[in-house]
Amino acid sequence: MQPEKILKRYWGYESFREGQKQIICSVLSGKDTIASIPTGGGKSLCFQVPALMLSGTALVITPLISLMQDQVHNLEKHGISATYLNSTVPKEENATRMQKMKQGDYKLLYISPERLKTKKFQNLLKNCAISIVVIDEAHCISQWGNDFRPGYVEINQHLSVLKKRPPYIAVTATATKQILTDISRTLKLQQPALFKQNAARTNLEILVLYTPSTVIKLLFLLEILKNHQNEDGIIYAATRKNTEYICKVISSLLPHCSTAFYHGGQTAEERKKIQSAFISGQTKIIAATNAFGMGVDKPNVRFVVHFDTPITVEDFAQEIGRGGRDGKQSKCYTFYSETDRENRFSFQSNKKNKHQVLKLVKSAEDMKKILLSKKCKMAALSSYFDSHTNGCKSCSSCVPKMTLQKQFTRAIDRDLFLALKDIRQKETQYQLPTVSKNYIALIQPKKESVLSSIPGIGRGFIENVPEIAKIISTKDDKILT
Repeated sequence: MQPEKILKRYWGYESFREGQKQIICSVLSGKDTIASIPTGGGKSLCFQVPALMLSGTALVITPLISLMQDQVHNLEKHGISATYLNSTVPKEENATRMQKMKQGDYKLLYISPERLKTKKFQNLLKNCAISIVVIDEAHCISQWGNDFRPGYVEINQHLSVLKKRPPYIAVTATATKQILTDISRTLKLQQPALFKQNAARTNLEILVLYTPSTVIKLLFLLEILKNHQNEDGIIYAATRKNTEYICKVISSLLPHCSTAFYHGGQTAEERKKIQSAFISGQTKIIAATNAFGMGVDKPNVRFVVHFDTPITVEDFAQEIGRGGRDGKQSKCYTFYSETDRENRFSFQSNKKNKHQVLKLVKSAEDMKKILLSKKCKMAALSSYFDSHTNGCKSCSSCVPKMTLQKQFTRAIDRDLFLALKDIRQKETQYQLPTVSKNYIALIQPKKESVLSSIPGIGRGFIENVPEIAKIISTKDDKILT
């Protein structure tokens, strides 16, 4: 059966996306293959289609339990026999699945790299027909990747028990030359065919907003949500506390927005329930740490917000890539604050060794250059991943600033600020900081009566700061960068 017929039969699509068929044909020909495709580009089909066309079971090695569960669930919905083995499965059920695996009942089996080295699984591999070995999220192999996982380094060693070496396919999102080299060398790939797509996603608009305080962040966020009414979006925050804080503010000020928070402090069952509600459309907005997103197959995410300034390019590229998987335009808003960068760098570097800190320093500087680039930001992002694109004509460097400023400099809504003030007074655990003069300049209020309604300002501040009139009448060019 031809790949197109498999695609039509199980997924209902008439044709492949750009580059998918070439990768599939490489795998079917028995070649080791590396596929580097931007997030949202359809990596999974590049190994799922061959798995259905070849005899035996495809062994899929993946880093997250939630990722394997989501993919197996989606495959089963399409009538494909697939399963996973992990710690969430009871011992008796694991044993049953392993027996079915020996009998060849599954076309795809998902496992973590750590399970490969267990004695039970090693014995299972000796008695199974493996069609292909898939290394999903293969950047985890490289110490230069953003999710380095020591278990990935030992994959090739533990697969030596197989009676016959099957073709390997390593799939990852946007990756640098250094990471791709590490993948090939560590897995000992045999003259691999490399398929590397351009990192630029023309349907994504990168908009960087200057946010020197939390209140400004909230104002921009609320304005963004008004611009995206009834649309689905993801808001990424650096900490668990911030995800809950964001959700609290949105729920208080925009009660019509169905919002939930998601982070690693929740139970697996809680996270699964929240993720399912978001994918189904029951929940429209997720405020999440980077624990959320890998493998989440939701096509209609219309906006992605980075509430806290990102510091690693790989994370940023993957996270904005979760917008617009259906190919339609999606906006990616990034809040920029030097204080955010410093705080996040300090927090992350404390948990890393010397080599990892050096890598983090470089990535953080590269991320800063991309966000503050006066030239096309999508072109700067593509260049980091060794690809090229012409100006995107839609990022906050390419679009005339006056056009963008009009979206974010509307007259202040008195009711909004009174509501913010109300939250500040009633919820001491979610206190909003006193606003700064930078904030006043940014918002550019036109009347003193509007200015006095801002929490933390009031008449006394206006009367005691002589330069306030000048600030009100002066336009600030640092609204968008």
